[in-house]
Formats: sequence, C-alpha cells, structure tokens
Amino acid sequence: MLYVLRVGCPWRDMHERYGKWNSIYVRFRRWAEQGVWDVLLQTLVDLGLTDDWQHMIDSTTVRGHSQAAGAKGGLIRRALVEAAAALRAKSTPAQTVKDAFSASS
Repeated sequence: MLYVLRVGCPWRDMHERYGKWNSIYVRFRRWAEQGVWDVLLQTLVDLGLTDDWQHMIDSTTVRGHSQAAGAKGGLIRRALVEAAAALRAKSTPAQTVKDAFSASS
C-alpha cells in the first residue's frame, strides 16, 4: 500500500512481490473506511513527526473520480465534502509561499 501511495503507480502495476494487487487494494479500502489512515496520520501529527499541511495530492498525477470533475453528486456526499472542507486550514504556510518564487523572479 505504501509503495503505491509513494510511487503513484496504478494498483494493477504493483510488483508481484507485494502480493496480488486486488487483495492489497481491498485492504487499503477497508482501512480507509474504518478510519485507520486518519488515526495513523493524526498519531504522526500528535507525535510531532509531521504537520497537517504536508499532506497533499497532486491532481496532475492522480485521477479524480467523475464527481471531482463536477459530475452530479448526492446531497449527503456534497454536505460531507463541504463540512470536511470547512475544517481545513484556509491559508498557505509562509515557507510554502516563499519557496514558490525562484531567485530569477
């Protein structure tokens, strides 16, 4: 699971030495539904090993679901997404903004 998340390859392209891709994908989904990843990331934050803002997904390499592109979504899904977005920080850390400009600009 961590290999796919780190490298960004499709599940089907995982190396055989990690096992059957479908079994690993099913386990990943089960852990996501059970909140295992949320607890893991929160534990890392609580221990001071990472910050919330360090986690991001680059949309140039990760395909979004059709609803991410504006397809019709249900009211419950929309309410959950809006509630989750409201909890996120709305500013960019100063270091990130500073790093966005190169020496030549």
